[in-house]
Amino acid sequence: MTHQHSSDDLVEALADAVVVVATDGTVVRVNAAAERMFGHERSDLVGRDHAVLIPSGLTESLAGMIADGDVAPGPLGTDLTLLGRHRDGTSFPVEVHLAPLPERGAPIVATVRDVTHRQLHDDDLRNALSLVNATLESTADGILVVAADGTIAGANSQFVAMWGIPEELMASRDDDRLLGFVLDQLVDPEVFVSKVHELYEHPAEESNDVLEFRDGRTFERYSRPQRVDDEIVGRVWSFRDVTVRRVAQEQRREALAMLSSADARFRSLVESSDDSIVSSTPQGVITSWNAAAERLFGYRSDEAVGQHIEMLVRPELRGQAEEIQRRAMMAGETRRSLETEFVRRDRSLVPVSLTVSPIYDGEAITGVSAIIRDVTVARARQAELETAQAAAEAASRAKSDFLATMSHEIRTPMNGVIGLTGLLLNTSLDEVQRRYAAGVRGAGEALLAIIDDILDFSKLEAGKVDLEEVAFGPQRLVEEIGVLLASAAADQGLELRTVCAPDVPTAVLGDAGRIRQVLINLAGNAVKFTPAGHVEVRVVRVSGDGEDRLRFEVEDTGIGIDAHTRARLFEPFSQADASTTRRFGGTGLGLAISRRLVHKMGGDLLVDSEPGAGSTFRFELELPATTVTASESPQAGRRPSLEELDTLGPNPVPLRSSPASAGSRRVLVAEDNAVNQMVALGLLTELGYDAVIVSHGRHALDALEGEHFDAVLMDCHMPEMDGFAATRELRRREDGTRRTPVIAMTAGVLDEDRDRCFAAGMDDFVAKPVDVNHLRVTLRRWIGAPVPAANVLDPDRVASLRRLGPDDGLGLLRAVVPAFIASSGEDLALLRGAVADGDTAAVLGHAHRLKGSAGNVGAQHVEAACLAIEQHVRETDTVPDLARVERVADRLAAAVHELEEIVGG
Repeated sequence: MTHQHSSDDLVEALADAVVVVATDGTVVRVNAAAERMFGHERSDLVGRDHAVLIPSGLTESLAGMIADGDVAPGPLGTDLTLLGRHRDGTSFPVEVHLAPLPERGAPIVATVRDVTHRQLHDDDLRNALSLVNATLESTADGILVVAADGTIAGANSQFVAMWGIPEELMASRDDDRLLGFVLDQLVDPEVFVSKVHELYEHPAEESNDVLEFRDGRTFERYSRPQRVDDEIVGRVWSFRDVTVRRVAQEQRREALAMLSSADARFRSLVESSDDSIVSSTPQGVITSWNAAAERLFGYRSDEAVGQHIEMLVRPELRGQAEEIQRRAMMAGETRRSLETEFVRRDRSLVPVSLTVSPIYDGEAITGVSAIIRDVTVARARQAELETAQAAAEAASRAKSDFLATMSHEIRTPMNGVIGLTGLLLNTSLDEVQRRYAAGVRGAGEALLAIIDDILDFSKLEAGKVDLEEVAFGPQRLVEEIGVLLASAAADQGLELRTVCAPDVPTAVLGDAGRIRQVLINLAGNAVKFTPAGHVEVRVVRVSGDGEDRLRFEVEDTGIGIDAHTRARLFEPFSQADASTTRRFGGTGLGLAISRRLVHKMGGDLLVDSEPGAGSTFRFELELPATTVTASESPQAGRRPSLEELDTLGPNPVPLRSSPASAGSRRVLVAEDNAVNQMVALGLLTELGYDAVIVSHGRHALDALEGEHFDAVLMDCHMPEMDGFAATRELRRREDGTRRTPVIAMTAGVLDEDRDRCFAAGMDDFVAKPVDVNHLRVTLRRWIGAPVPAANVLDPDRVASLRRLGPDDGLGLLRAVVPAFIASSGEDLALLRGAVADGDTAAVLGHAHRLKGSAGNVGAQHVEAACLAIEQHVRETDTVPDLARVERVADRLAAAVHELEEIVGG
């Protein structure tokens, strides 16, 4: 019994909790330590499942020790680390030791120890070690730890990376191999080894040295002993890559050296400068004064330094000087090329150009520097230049006036020569007569081209060429070149092609007239100098830098140009050689004008060519794409475009708002020159307009007062009353009522001539010699197409068609008219294309087919116009000019209108 009590007392006295568990897992007994540890009264625990104290992990261990209700044989004791649960629900770490006690009837005793404080200590230790490791790994330095016996104890990853040590070598712990790997990288391995040996002999010392690598890197190496209490247990080596810092230090040293050298050079430059260089304090006290200032103002440096800058300034200008000084100091403002007058020592004045700027020390302004230049000689030269420029401008004006006068005087008779020969060529002539007339017209046009070139070149030299920006279609533009040069190319037996790349915008903004002028010159030259093959005019889009750029190119298979000639090709009055002028004519100004025009539009005209291999001329321009419809506004003095020629459709629409009148269009011509009267009358008659001629402006006003006219062709320079005065008076009389279109018809072709016409109240401009196509376009724009005086349709033929077919009043007309309208439009388009291609056989075929279909429906004037084209081709073996084709188009439009009226009615 005494032994029993002693055992119980011992259990109660234990600091560890004791829990006796039956084979079914229920608590049999607990000691006082268990009560304190878990917070339960022992009476509450006895008979309850052990899981109330240790919820997890103990059950499995108990099950392993108990078999069929008995304690299983095996080792005595099992140690577990689990979580206990306090009565208040908190968990805490415990160590559990299990031991069987079969003699007491309770098979297992669990001894439980609270290890909370120990685990916290372990956690702190782990955290501290983790912090140390994290610190070592986060440092930019490479760290190597060596034990007291010289073996490597550890290293951080930065050390491994800095030295490029392979992972397998670091893991091998082979110190000899590792040392060899390190030494192989150094410029002087002996320095490395000797320092290590030195520190082993004196282990308490610290060291700091520099390692130079073969690849150019530089490391700083620092070493200190590692102590535990007073005992040295090893050594820590740290390595820092200072390559960038060393380079920066070297660069700084070099920069300082350069700065010192630059300062010396600057001082030398200041002293050797022809300009006076003077610096002053913020208060205006002179601090430096170079040799040029001594020469300019008469003060030595030692006399000027320390004086106020105002000694150089005229009294009435000192306020201005103070303001300049204040702005330089307060706002850091630099004033350049300020012209004024300074005062010399002898009190004389000297004109100077002055640049004043602040002097900085870091970001602070510490003074003002002035560069002073004597402009006495420059002012005298400027006065001479202004005098010379005035004389040159006067000479240029005289030249321009002379050229304008000569141009006007030459154009007036040339209008008669070209106009009358043009009319003559449209009459019945035999082959010799036609050749003579064509020769006269060609000579006149050549002379006109020379005059135009000289005027253009003169205007470009004088800077009087203004560019305009209108919407136009690039495709239409290059197609127009093909139409205008089709006849010349056909005469040469050349294939003339026009190409527009698919990605070229439909409409762009630019000076269509000047681009057209350049392309006509380039393509005309190509046709002229190409004996066989083809000429191609193309436009492509050029991508890059977000700009809308188009490249225009003219390619030929002609004679080509050698390098020597190419070098001077764009010079004025330059051609390949003298024989070129004798053979082909011309002034040699065309390419010079073209390049200058391209330059003015922001591009450059270039050429690629070799003798015998043809040539390609090209230029690029920035032409922004636009959605605006291509402009149809009048452009005085230029050739008409394809759009204006109405060559793209069979049924042109007059550019006017009022409906076409039933009668013929009447045009009044005011012209004092008898020959030009004949030309105007012939051209208007050929175009289908009725014309009335008067000889000066007063007669024109009288005619307009008594009769109705659809438009007036007004010469500008006439006796008694010129065209300007007549137009102004006409506008005064109209006073806001119906406005009669007045179209200037003059030999003055300069911009100021056109501006003067518009200022007088004229509406459009046609230059002499008058181009029949341009005249047709201009008249259509203002009064529409002419209406033939005679019946548009053959009444007998129309009546015959009415009688045939259905008895509905229209007969066959109901079926025939739509078919004719559809086929005639196609035939007209094909006819135009054949003329453009110079294909005489195709012209005959299309004209013949259109003539037949027109005769079937009674379109007698269309039939007659087509017959005239057939006769022309058969007699001359050449394609007709555009005027004849447009005559067909005019008559076809009138016939279609009449037929639609009949069928619709």
